[in-house]
Amino acid sequence: MNGSFRIDTSLRSEGRNQKQNGSSAMRHLVVVMCDGVINRRCYAAGTALQQNPQFLPGALDGLRLLAREGFHVVAISNATPSPANRQESTCRKRLRQQWLLDIALCGGRIERFYRCPQLANESEENRLRVKSDLLSRILAASRTPPEDVYMVSDTAEDLAIAARLGCDGFLLRREAFLCDQVPPAAAPEIACNLRDAAERMVTRRCNPFLRALQSLAPSVARGR
Repeated sequence: MNGSFRIDTSLRSEGRNQKQNGSSAMRHLVVVMCDGVINRRCYAAGTALQQNPQFLPGALDGLRLLAREGFHVVAISNATPSPANRQESTCRKRLRQQWLLDIALCGGRIERFYRCPQLANESEENRLRVKSDLLSRILAASRTPPEDVYMVSDTAEDLAIAARLGCDGFLLRREAFLCDQVPPAAAPEIACNLRDAAERMVTRRCNPFLRALQSLAPSVARGR
């Protein structure tokens, strides 16, 4: 698994069925990191989806809002699975299906699910390369222009990779609502949870001038 990523093929047919107006291109694509954005990050051995996942505050609300407003959502998990055998693989698949069902019952939708495990002995250079390759593949598969793509993560590293590919994004910080400081122009935009990020995406889509303003005056576009 070192230096590799994998798509959950069980979601491929669903993604193809989401073609709209005869076009396979996805508009307003949102790439969401599972760990630390949707699920509570698990620091123990094994992947968070091997156990009952704990949804973070605002995660289901955010996914529901994105689905309702027509955003396409793909999810990436960086969690490292334990050595696979048939029984564990079946268990992970069942838990992942239950996880997707819980999201769907709340009105959300994950169109594609990618696994990009990070190994403890993996070099930073290799980790960044694999993440960049995965995001490039997601953009190519969705045929979405980078300017129509958002990345939502709780690590600045993911946002930096997205920015290099021309994508916008939100860095989640739970304490963001406690302060009203304007971040530097080069810093990623801060949101306190996925719902907060989703609300801003919807606002920008309704008012495209906000995105243009962000490149000129980030503090104005962020409403700070």
